Amino acid sequence: MELGNLKGECQSRIAQVTAFSPRLEQLSAEAGSMGALPSLKDNMVVVSAHHASTLQKLQSREKEVNEALANLEATQLVQSVVEGLEARLATLRNGMVDMPTTQEAVERAQVLCLDIEQTQQASDPAELQKWSQLSSRAREELGTLQCILGSMKDNQVRLEQVERWLDAVQELLSRDATGMGDTESLREELNRCKEHVNEMEQVEGSLKQMGENVNSVQAAALPGLARWGQDKLDECQARWTSLSKQLLSHQERVAESQEKHVNLRKDLAEMQEWMAQVDEEFLMRDFEYKSPEELEASLEEMKRAKEDVVQKEVKVKILKDSINLLVSRTSPTGGGSRQELTSELEGVLANYHKLCDRLKSKCHTLEEVWSCWMELLQYLDMEQSWLNTLEEKLQATENLPESTEAVNEALESLEGVLRHAVNRQISLEQQLQTLRENEQVLQALQESLSQLDHTLTSYLTDRIDAFQLPQEAQVQRT
Repeated sequence: MELGNLKGECQSRIAQVTAFSPRLEQLSAEAGSMGALPSLKDNMVVVSAHHASTLQKLQSREKEVNEALANLEATQLVQSVVEGLEARLATLRNGMVDMPTTQEAVERAQVLCLDIEQTQQASDPAELQKWSQLSSRAREELGTLQCILGSMKDNQVRLEQVERWLDAVQELLSRDATGMGDTESLREELNRCKEHVNEMEQVEGSLKQMGENVNSVQAAALPGLARWGQDKLDECQARWTSLSKQLLSHQERVAESQEKHVNLRKDLAEMQEWMAQVDEEFLMRDFEYKSPEELEASLEEMKRAKEDVVQKEVKVKILKDSINLLVSRTSPTGGGSRQELTSELEGVLANYHKLCDRLKSKCHTLEEVWSCWMELLQYLDMEQSWLNTLEEKLQATENLPESTEAVNEALESLEGVLRHAVNRQISLEQQLQTLRENEQVLQALQESLSQLDHTLTSYLTDRIDAFQLPQEAQVQRT
């Protein structure tokens, strides 16, 4: 303001001094015409010189004022530009509440830094320092905003990764996999569990980084970002804590269910194989005995086999209860597998009971044969004893005294023995007839049992082949 007044005053004074120029020229001319007064002429020269000097000083002063005024205006213009840039710098964070608005703030900061570089004009060291400080502050703010935006973008990527894992695990847990009815489904379910479990470390690391990102953004101390990302972070951490524990427990249950399925099918296969082995070893073998010892040994062997089969009843019952319990826990959606497992169990139970009946029947047959043999041996011993007695009686008649009484006694003794022989002969003939009839019945029974053995063996073989085919296919798949 003072420079403006000074400029006006200079211009006014110059105008005034300039206005004296025509008058001075006139006075100088008049003084020159008055040659009688030389002092007057000298005075006019002095006045004219003073006038010219004053005018020159005023013009120089005006020039200085104009230059100072121009510099002042330039300085004010620069100051105005700087203040405008500083105002833009101060308002860069205004309205930042989320990632889009932060992206806009970063873009504004980039434009501001470019404007500062393009607008910077100063020759004065102080002005240059001011521009440098402004540029440094703008770049620092740009870096801070870019860090905030980077944390937000990284948090968004990790949030999507964590939520994708959480949703997949929740969907997995929503199905009752332990109620699946076949080993293949359980194996696939277990593989999915293992995949999610293997990703747990990575997901946990992402959650930790999310916490650091949220803290970094909130550390900007902006009102709009004071709670940024906190709700989502808390929700993900709560779901993680719950679902990770449920996943590990679910994986353990599925593994146990799969192991039960595999073991039960293995037990069924072993039971079928054992029954086929017993059938081949004891029921399909033709028994030929050449001595009582062989018959007795075979009978004892058959009794032990029957006892072994009967003792298997406990294992069969446990197997039955285990399969029924497993089937009862199987979801209705696994109906085909449930029916398959139940059918296999029914087949094993039916074959087991048939095996027991056949062993009992064959053992009973051998016991009957052994009983007949023992009875026959007993009769042979009795007849041998009678023959020995008869021989003794005959030998006693060789040296009889010559007396009627002794001969009569010997004769009566022989007649008694011979009558006993006739009776024994009749009895033996009857028993022989009975034994022959029993032998025919036993032969017919043996033929019937052999035919039944052949039929049941074929049935067992077909069942074993049908049972082992799915297992072999499963082994090939694995």
